[in-house]
Amino acid sequence: MRNVTIIGAGSFGTALATVLDTAGNNVQIWAREKEVVDSINNNHRNPSYLSDIRLPASIKAYDDLEHCLRDQDMILFATPSHTLRELAAKIKPCLDGHEILVTVSKGIENDTFKTMSQILVEVMEGVTLEDNIGVLYGPSHAEEVSHLKPTTVVAASYSTRTARIIQETFLTPMFRVYLNNDIIGVEIGGSVKNIMAIAAGIIDSAELGDNAKAALITRGLHEMKRMGVMMGGYAETFSGLTGMGDLIVTCTSKHSRN
Repeated sequence: MRNVTIIGAGSFGTALATVLDTAGNNVQIWAREKEVVDSINNNHRNPSYLSDIRLPASIKAYDDLEHCLRDQDMILFATPSHTLRELAAKIKPCLDGHEILVTVSKGIENDTFKTMSQILVEVMEGVTLEDNIGVLYGPSHAEEVSHLKPTTVVAASYSTRTARIIQETFLTPMFRVYLNNDIIGVEIGGSVKNIMAIAAGIIDSAELGDNAKAALITRGLHEMKRMGVMMGGYAETFSGLTGMGDLIVTCTSKHSRN
C-alpha cells in the first residue's frame, strides 16, 4: 500500500484513481476547482469528467496543493502536457526527494522538444533524482479504464527499480502493467501517435475508406519508429503497447479525441 496523490482531476486522473484504489493504495486527488473537490468528497463523483462513475468513498480530493503533497510516496501527473512544467515548478518546494514522480501526460514540449520525463528531470534537479522519475503509457482510454475494462499499459523509467514500483502500485486483475527500460521510446510512441490519429480522423471525415487508414497506420508507425530512434529510443519499443498498441486504439476508437 502506498500513499499516492494524483495531480489533476481530468478523465484519466479520475479513472486512474479508481485503479489505484482497487490496487489497495491510499489515494487523493488535487483539483483546482472547489466544486470538483466538494463533489468528489461529498457525492463521490467528478461532475466534470466521467460523472457516471461512482468513486470509492476512500478517495479524497483537495484544492490545497501543499496539503496533498505531504507524506506521499508517489506523485502522479495527470494534467495537459503544456501545464506540466509550471505545475512541477510549483510542486518542487513541497517535495523531500524520496517521492516517485510519474506522468501519464503525453506530449513533446513545443519550445524545447523535450518529453514529459525530461521536463521533470530538468525542473526537479537538486530535489529529485532522475531515477525517481517514470511514465505510465499505453492504449488506455479513460472511459474503459473507469469501467474496469481489461487494459494493458507500460511502466518505464530511468531506473528498473522505479519502473517496478510503478508496476506494483497500479497492478490489478483488470489493469496489467508491463515494464520497459526505454523511457524515451515509450514517450515518443505515446506522443507522436496523436498526429497520426488526427490524420485518421481526416480520413474518416473525408470517407476515404479503410484501405487509406490501414496505410496511414502502417506508414505512421514507420515514421514514429524513425523519430524515436533518432531521439535515442529503441526500434523494438514501437512494436509494443506504446507504439503499435497506442496507435491502433487512438486511430480507430470512438473514444479518441483526435
